[in-house]
Amino acid sequence: MNDGISTTEGFIDYCIDQRANKKSFLLDVDCLIDWKPIERLLTNQYKKRQAADGRPAYPPLTLFKMLLIQRWYNLSDPGLEEAVNDRLSFPRFTGFSFESSIPDETTIYRFRNELTQKGLYKKLLGRINAQLEAHNILVSKTRNRLISRLRYTVEQGFGTLKRRYRFDRARYLGILKIEMEFYLNAMAFNLRKAAAMLA
Repeated sequence: MNDGISTTEGFIDYCIDQRANKKSFLLDVDCLIDWKPIERLLTNQYKKRQAADGRPAYPPLTLFKMLLIQRWYNLSDPGLEEAVNDRLSFPRFTGFSFESSIPDETTIYRFRNELTQKGLYKKLLGRINAQLEAHNILVSKTRNRLISRLRYTVEQGFGTLKRRYRFDRARYLGILKIEMEFYLNAMAFNLRKAAAMLA
């Protein structure tokens, strides 16, 4: 396997794309979100240009998409590394080619911690929510709704966060890490709900 990081499509990637299911949740999310503003924000803040051994660093957008996959499928860091190596749809969503190396669990851990230290999760959630509002999927103002309908919507959302994303307990220790977990869960929840509404 190639040690470099390649995002250009090769012959194997073309064959996989032809074989892959055209209708999937990850493909819906990829079509729904314009990743360029998110990539700009991440690139401006995440300044790592090469790994310790001199190889180029992984693109921050692909690492961020891996964090979203981790939330959607409730994976640990080693489980995420294994899943991205194992499943065909995960490298397609993150932008890795079949020939490129996949980040290991320590790279994922360090990237998540660096975003936590820089406080970027709130900005990322804002950018994603702004795009969902532009598609009229996520409505920020609920003034005209009935109270009972609003209460049902809020309680249903918290119930889903609790069941699917283990929102009733923290995975990490420390206020900054719990805040990071909250924002990642909110992004994952909003994107999953938006993709389901479009489907």
